[in-house]
Amino acid sequence: MPSVIAAPIPILYCSPHLLAEKGPNRLPEPPVSRLVLIEVAPDREDTINSIENLDDFRDTLKIYAPEPAHWLNQVREKTDARIVGPTMRMAPMKSTTPAKHLRRSHSASSLLSMSRRLADLTQNNSWVWDRKPIISTERVISPRPLGPTHLLVLYDTTPLSGIYSRYIECPINALVFAAHCPNLQLNAHGRTFPHRLPQELPRVRMEVPHLDAFVPLLAYLHTKNQAALFRALVPEWLRDILHPVVMAGLADPCPAPDYARRSRKLSIRISSCASVTSLELPQRTLFSVAQEIRDAEARAPRPLGGSDVEDAFHKLVGLKTDLEFIGYHPRDLSYELEMMLRILAAAMDFVDEAV
Repeated sequence: MPSVIAAPIPILYCSPHLLAEKGPNRLPEPPVSRLVLIEVAPDREDTINSIENLDDFRDTLKIYAPEPAHWLNQVREKTDARIVGPTMRMAPMKSTTPAKHLRRSHSASSLLSMSRRLADLTQNNSWVWDRKPIISTERVISPRPLGPTHLLVLYDTTPLSGIYSRYIECPINALVFAAHCPNLQLNAHGRTFPHRLPQELPRVRMEVPHLDAFVPLLAYLHTKNQAALFRALVPEWLRDILHPVVMAGLADPCPAPDYARRSRKLSIRISSCASVTSLELPQRTLFSVAQEIRDAEARAPRPLGGSDVEDAFHKLVGLKTDLEFIGYHPRDLSYELEMMLRILAAAMDFVDEAV
């Protein structure tokens, strides 16, 4: 029997984005192409052509996914897939369903073979749906309800030693993703996502700057659940301290911290903080918040030698970089993110000076 050669998986590209410059203003958001939106959702062409406010249109795409069985929560991770050398071995996927070992042995003279190898991942897409979609033969609903349209295969842009050892598969809705990704580029054929048939989930792959932050960001783009996004990145005890302070603002506004100095300590570089008017609530000083975080971390259970504050800071920096990567800068999210980064940076400086 002749061998079956898997078709290459299409790649999603984001155009080079402008790095945030130090200053009081948020990074401007590039416009989203109407042609891109119509291309992925032709059944909503009239609605897209009549868009007056993009944020209002995005709000109409909000998906409620409260239960774990919802398709949006069916994320699968694959580890130990080596794309180097003459063979590639795949380990079981982390999932609630029993995983299977997948083994392929093909010539792999370069990383260009990765797209074909990835095509062998999860050929059966039934794990995405908690139940079979109901298809009526008597009527066609237009526009179609927002459901899964593609599987986005994510991996880091800078793997260690040239080995892509970790992938994450996320069901997405192409219209929701494109509406929140102004930097998304059309390919040579004038398309972004491949066409699909009913109940089919074509794969597309994408390199992202920070994989661990991008997965919860994807869920946020679909649900707009900002609290859930930060719960995925910040430990509960730390968020309990940060959230009231973020809502009230700080009593001692000062220039944006010098993140270049922090980058020498943590090998991180992020842009300056945004300036957003604070709410009229009782405010605290940056020093008092930093001291409370330091005292709470000393009591909080954590791995030996680890730091919840530094770990959360790294993840939030990753989230900021991912947002800049796709070109999406929502005001409320940007404000909370910048405030958290500023407070955590001050808390780490406070701890460093106290040691």
